[in-house]
Amino acid sequence: MDSDKILSQVKSLTEAALAAEGMDLVLAEFKRDGGGYILRLFVDKEGGITLGDCTMVSRYVGDLLDAYADEMPRYRLEVSSPGLDRPLTREDHYRRFEGRTALIVTKELRDGRRKFRGILSGASNGVITLVAEDVSMEFTLQEIESARLQYQHGESTC
Repeated sequence: MDSDKILSQVKSLTEAALAAEGMDLVLAEFKRDGGGYILRLFVDKEGGITLGDCTMVSRYVGDLLDAYADEMPRYRLEVSSPGLDRPLTREDHYRRFEGRTALIVTKELRDGRRKFRGILSGASNGVITLVAEDVSMEFTLQEIESARLQYQHGESTC
């Protein structure tokens, strides 16, 4: 079973349907969980996701995957909002949250470390700019393993 292939199929089947509902598939994860698998979808929309939205997406996506997903092993589907420490997975996410604090983890060591925390200050042509301690750093999307917003007390969550 190839998790990357399954995630690619999940994304291709769900992104357009979610977009039609004004929603964004922020992140999809497919992992072994106990004796089976778990498919986690983190979805968002302008103004935030409600419990009703999660329920609707869960039913719709479950039916869609049951009908069209090839080679999908038994899985449990979880749908939720990305939360305050939301993952940043695409360039438009970095632009949307410019001015917010983020933690970027690189695939390879850079200056002896992999974790960088700072203020997002730009995203263009696959390059993300982060300012930490008055030093501007650039990261390509390809060198980023993961990135998440970091909630700071008193910071706006919208």
